[in-house]
Amino acid sequence: MREWRFIYQLAGLAVLSWGVTRCGEDTKAEEVPYDTSEDDNDICHLAELSEALFPDGYTLGPIDMVVQGQSLYSIIDEDLVIHDVSSPDNIALAAGIGWDVLMGSVRGFAVSGDTIYTVNSSAVHAFNYGDKQSDPVLTESIDVIEEEWESHDYDNAMVTGDLLILSAETLEQDGPMPILVVTLKSGVPVSLVEIDVGDGHIATAVSDDGYVFGEFIDNSLVATPCLMTVDLAALDEPEVSDCLAMPGYIMVMAQRGDLLYLGFESNSDEAAVWIVDISDPMNPEHLRTLESTWSVYGLAADDNWLYAVMNNDLRVADLAASEWVSLDGWRHREKVSNVAVDQTEDDGLLYIRERARIVATSGCAR
Repeated sequence: MREWRFIYQLAGLAVLSWGVTRCGEDTKAEEVPYDTSEDDNDICHLAELSEALFPDGYTLGPIDMVVQGQSLYSIIDEDLVIHDVSSPDNIALAAGIGWDVLMGSVRGFAVSGDTIYTVNSSAVHAFNYGDKQSDPVLTESIDVIEEEWESHDYDNAMVTGDLLILSAETLEQDGPMPILVVTLKSGVPVSLVEIDVGDGHIATAVSDDGYVFGEFIDNSLVATPCLMTVDLAALDEPEVSDCLAMPGYIMVMAQRGDLLYLGFESNSDEAAVWIVDISDPMNPEHLRTLESTWSVYGLAADDNWLYAVMNNDLRVADLAASEWVSLDGWRHREKVSNVAVDQTEDDGLLYIRERARIVATSGCAR
């Protein structure tokens, strides 16, 4: 097994080498009382099962986190780190992909089957991760980022069928940047198509049948932020849906079956989360709104509960009642930055990313 360039501590179980830099930032979360004024209808009991600790000093990287099967994937500092979560009572380090392999930091990643796709400033790399006892093996790389785009973050990576979708947040950039669609053959990236949809986009959700859901700016509506769908069935002439006008800019998206959850910034008329029906992908329909005055930075959903990161803390909504509920049991030690659930489970475990650890919890129980 190759020597990693990081030191990683796992609840006293393992110490590995990793080059790290102290941020100089106090990692202790501000003590913010949990607001239960809206939460009288139900209670979510959340039990902490185990944790994986980060090093004492490090540079905080992107907060991406995905759970698939028995593995949890997250970006820590500049590397992609994989944990074995087959035993929720003991999160164990399984593998890592670092700078020495990627020749650059990981900006985004996607997982499909036994293949991991990572994106850095200029290329997509495909790794095979079929053998859980060894490091991922690099199988192919393809240069996809044009030189003039390298200063931007193509940090949204998603897989649908045999397509890898890459997009960047461009709302503050000079002019639109294309969505990049990489064709995969047996899991290996082989070709690239650029799709110009319009000014500014942040695409963070795809369906299994080739639809991309993203935020776009409709300048004909006085720069109104829109939820729009791109049908990738014909890459040479992709179809784009009409604008579903939104109350503000999207911070994060999460998808569960035929429902899309949109988390907004704080000045969106108190609309914290929209619940959108995407059963007809080209005609998304707004169903319900969960209100709050906080911006939403992380979202995850199972069939019954919605988990949202707001104000450095976790909030939970009962999806049947479309209302926030009280949280009982688990409490954060430090700032909460993201959440994830296994999308293959009806009511799977909930994984919470704090400033210096990843926590496995039971998921909500009434």
